[in-house]
Amino acid sequence: ERKGYMLRTLHVVKMRGTMHSLAKYILDLTPNGVVLIPLLKWGAESG
Repeated sequence: ERKGYMLRTLHVVKMRGTMHSLAKYILDLTPNGVVLIPLLKWGAESG
């Protein structure tokens, strides 16, 4: 929950032909479609 709003998140554990992923994304449903925003942890290294 952020500023009184519930956050939808997406976590894709495994897709065929790829390594496992621990990445999580904020899922935002807009009038124009779905928007995915990487959910970054404080102090986490990117890349």
